[in-house]
Parts: sequence; structure tokens; C-alpha cells
Amino acid sequence: MDNFKIYSSALNFDKYIRKNLVYEISKIDRDIRIHLLDESYYMLKNLNKAIYNKGNVRIKYLVDLIVNITMLDYLLGYLKDKNINHNHLLSAINKLTNLKNMIFSWRNTEEIKKNENK
Repeated sequence: MDNFKIYSSALNFDKYIRKNLVYEISKIDRDIRIHLLDESYYMLKNLNKAIYNKGNVRIKYLVDLIVNITMLDYLLGYLKDKNINHNHLLSAINKLTNLKNMIFSWRNTEEIKKNENK
């Protein structure tokens, strides 16, 4: 699974936010830190489920994955107004955007395969 580009990109994003963003979030915004880590965990969990399933179940987990990514995007946007290193935040947003584009194209490919089988 290490050669699966989406999976390695998701792991890279998770490691990056844990190393560079989580500890910069102030104690006042502890709930944002918790939600950021939770959504990142659920993103990886849904990605693993999407990898190992097929058909409609895979599409369901890909949609759940898109929801996780959207929440991560919202949380990172919220952190834009906080006292966090701007370069680290922009790098995390770029990694998430690349991951989102890969997931969208994977989901579209799966839906095309599903429609061809009908």
C-alpha cells in the first residue's frame, strides 16, 4: 500500500499537521485542535476502507472521505485568523488541496466504472 499515491499523500498530510500545526494552536482553541486531529484520523480510516472495498461501498467511503476533507478545509480556514505560522498553514492547505483533487478524480473514475457496468 506504500506505493498507493493517495494513501502516501494522506499520511504525509497527517504527519505534517501533527508536526507543524497542532502544537501552534493555542489552548483557547483546544477544540479546534481536537477536531483537526479527529478529522485527520477519520480521513485515513475512510481512505483505508475505500481502498479495500469495491463498487457502491467504495463510492460511499469516498464520499465520506470528501466530507472529512471539507471539514479539514474549514478548520484550516478558521486557523487563518489565529496566531499560526502562515507558511505552515499554506503548506498544509496545499497538501490538502492536492489530496482533495486526487480523491475527486478517483470518485469520478469509480462512478464511470459503475455506470459502464449497467
